[in-house]
Amino acid sequence: MASVRGHREVFVGRAGQFVGFEALFILLAFAVLAPLTGWLGSAILSWAGSGAVSNFDLASFFLSPKGWLFGLVIVVLGATGFFFQTGGLMIIAAASMTGERIRLVGLLRYMGGRIRDLLELGLRMLGGYLLVGLPAVAVAGICFLVFLSEFDIYFYVQTKPPDFWWAIGITGLVWLVCGYLVLRKFVRWLFAVPALVFEGLRPRTALGRSRE
Repeated sequence: MASVRGHREVFVGRAGQFVGFEALFILLAFAVLAPLTGWLGSAILSWAGSGAVSNFDLASFFLSPKGWLFGLVIVVLGATGFFFQTGGLMIIAAASMTGERIRLVGLLRYMGGRIRDLLELGLRMLGGYLLVGLPAVAVAGICFLVFLSEFDIYFYVQTKPPDFWWAIGITGLVWLVCGYLVLRKFVRWLFAVPALVFEGLRPRTALGRSRE
């Protein structure tokens, strides 16, 4: 009981470090996201060719190669930011349990020095998930062309002919398998960030360490 009470007191005493790190992280994230948001707005307005943007313009942009590229960039940057935040909080928590003192400036400098590794980790994870998910997207596209391309999609939704159920069944089965494989990868890579942050491993090695 004394040991538990001692850890609790340490955590209460270090609460300011958690709050301070979170506040600094939010400021850094805003400094990165603000220019990206401005670029996105300009890109969509340029795509629409006018001062007003309709839902159709938004859909067309995000379904275009430029929109897909922007989406991938956002996902990778979001993952990198999440890894940065998680790694910093883990270091503070570990220091709190051992009674060590962590300086926020030093912590930010250390995490900033690992930003390239965190970015590479996000890219490797995204590549792994895409490698699993793209075949499912391809199967869905093939099913649409084979079973649902003769008439308008609303016809199939309203009448639900056998071709409709064939497309739903095949696509659903493939997506179910895809979901299992993605979840399996997620679980295997769950400890990649701690391996990278605490053991100083490179991203590829950290993923292997996490699988172990």
